[in-house]
Formats: sequence, structure tokens, C-alpha cells
Amino acid sequence: MVFCAGCGTPLKAPQDVRIEAPAGALPLPKSPPRELNARSATIILLVASVAVEVFCGSLVALIAIVVVATQGAHDPQRTLGVMRVLTPEMTVLIVVLGGIVMVLASRALIRDHLKDTSPNGAAWVRGRWPDIIKALLIGLLVGACAHAINKVTKSHVAHRNLGPLARMALTPGLPRIIWVVVGVLLTPPFEELLFRGVLYGGYRKSFGPGWAAVSTTLIFVALHLPETIYFLPAMAGVIGVAAAALWCRLRSRAIGPAIAAHVGYNIMIALFFFASGHT
Repeated sequence: MVFCAGCGTPLKAPQDVRIEAPAGALPLPKSPPRELNARSATIILLVASVAVEVFCGSLVALIAIVVVATQGAHDPQRTLGVMRVLTPEMTVLIVVLGGIVMVLASRALIRDHLKDTSPNGAAWVRGRWPDIIKALLIGLLVGACAHAINKVTKSHVAHRNLGPLARMALTPGLPRIIWVVVGVLLTPPFEELLFRGVLYGGYRKSFGPGWAAVSTTLIFVALHLPETIYFLPAMAGVIGVAAAALWCRLRSRAIGPAIAAHVGYNIMIALFFFASGHT
């Protein structure tokens, strides 16, 4: 109160008031500092990737079941067909929701380490424009090399073995437009903030630089297996862009160049894809 409720006399704020704990009482526990390490980084990965994909997949499956049921049918094949139709929307939902959850979880768990540009930090800073331009060119070069490997090996894959993103790329119209938007504009920022930012910084602090580079790259490749398991040149490209993005992130001490390298790689893949006349 700033004044007496009875007479209205102004009251002064107490100065230097301390509450002493009773004799023999245990001290109040202090909340532990939220550090960026392998534990916190893995929690963010699981929440932003696995949990979001399970949630979105379950949501799409529920929608498909309801749609088929309203048509008076209970055919599992029709349900799968509806789920395939909803694949573009599900892909966008996974990317956007996963990115939002990743940012919120990172701010909640490791807020003080997001701007840390050391190798053990998340390095969530833009970086210098010359470094970003160089990284973009590096990504374009890695994408061209991946395409050259594809040409030399003359690899091909049956349509039934394609992942959801590849099927979107082969579907003219809205699915192909969504594929370009997701691949060029949405996926690179979210994945680099997570893998070359939070995950690498946390794993490096816990396991050292070598194991951090190998483990984060392997996890990155594993999450892309639905798109690459039947198409080895694409897997080589994923490993290449992961290595290039990590090199750019460490050299520039910022996540911006890593995002630029990823964007450059995806742009080159999209350009070669359209230039080859796939329909």
C-alpha cells in the first residue's frame, strides 16, 4: 500500500527488507542454469522433429479417416489415397510447425546461448554479407556436384519408392510450387538453426568437435532417409550440403552463411530438376 487505508496517510516503501530464514532451515534451491549441451539440444530436436511429425501424421490420418467415413466407406486403400492427396499440406504443416516449436523450445531452454557465436554456442546471428554470398555460391557448387554424380551414375528410382517431397516435385501444379517454396524458403532456415546451430553447439560442448560434426551429420542424413534411401546420389548431396553448411557456420561464426549454403544447394537442385524436363 502507498497510503493508509483508514486515514490516507502516505506510507514510505520499506528500505532494504530482508527475510531471514529460521535457524537450521535448509537453503532454498536455486534453479540450475540452462546450458546448451547434448541433453538440451537433443530435447529440442525430439520436440521439434519427432514429436511434430508424429502429431502432424496423426492429424492427417484422422482427417483422412473422417473423410472416408463420411463417404460411407471403410476402405484402408481409400484412406491412404486421401492421405497422399493431403501430403503437400502435411509437409508444409510439419516444416512450419516444427520450426515454430524449435524456436520456442530453444528460447525456453537455452535463451542465453542462442547469440553465442563460439563453436559451443548456437550462433543465431546473421553474419557478414560477404560470408553469406560466398556460402550461397558454395551451396550452388555442391548442388551442381550432386547433379553431376547423378548424371555419371545414371541413377533412377521407381516412382513408388519416392519420398513425399519427391512425389510433390513430380506433380505439376500446386504440389510442385509448394515443393519449391518449402525447399528453398522454409526448410533451410529451420534446419540450419537446429542442426548447425543448436545441435552442433550442444553436442560439441558435450562430446568435442569431431563427434559433434559426425553425429549431427548422421542425424541430418537419417531424417532425410525417406527421400534418399532409394536414391544414393541424393544421399551424397545431403551429406555434402551438411558438411558445407557446417564449414560455413564455423568459419563465419554465424548461422546466416550456413542457411545461405543450404538455400544455394536447394536452388541448384530445383533448377536442374526443372531443366531436365521432369513431368
